[in-house]
Amino acid sequence: EIILKCDNGPAIKNVIAPVLANVDVADLDVIIKGHPGEYESQSNGMVEVGIKNFRGHYRTLKRGLGGRVSGENPVGHALMAWLTKHVCLLMNATVRGEDGLTAWQRARGRPFRQRLIGFVESCMNKLPTKGPQHDAEGNMGPRWKSAVFLGYSRDSNSYILGTSDGIVTSRAVMRRPEEDRWNVDEAKNVKATPWD
Repeated sequence: EIILKCDNGPAIKNVIAPVLANVDVADLDVIIKGHPGEYESQSNGMVEVGIKNFRGHYRTLKRGLGGRVSGENPVGHALMAWLTKHVCLLMNATVRGEDGLTAWQRARGRPFRQRLIGFVESCMNKLPTKGPQHDAEGNMGPRWKSAVFLGYSRDSNSYILGTSDGIVTSRAVMRRPEEDRWNVDEAKNVKATPWD
């Protein structure tokens, strides 16, 4: 049984309609959609609580980021798109439900085990040991490069990092000493968004 619930926003309704039209119902007993009454947000309480929790996490991390890296961060900056994605993953990986499991555990059958790193924390990214990026500067070149932590990859057990070369993923990240973890210039140099 699947019940697709959402608010009455036109954007989300446009997502649900094709899902309902294209879903394979062979193994499903019931598939329906559910919307609250117009301007009746309380009738969709669980979703409203989720939105409230997301906004609280987002504001907290945005405020912490502003205190560490150059005060205010404009909504249109690429970092804010990465922050949205990061908050969603943190909520899925750390918030436990009534059954004691996180959404991450329910979906993947195992807990989230990556090290928690501060959003936009300056760290060192281990360069690839294989493939076309291996030894790009020769075998005497550096093995680690400075990067900014942007989040976790949902597809692989790796970190998403902003570097001077753009966005990369890496399985190995080395944290810097506490006094060197926040770099305004590195943070401002992130221009790419998750959808770039």
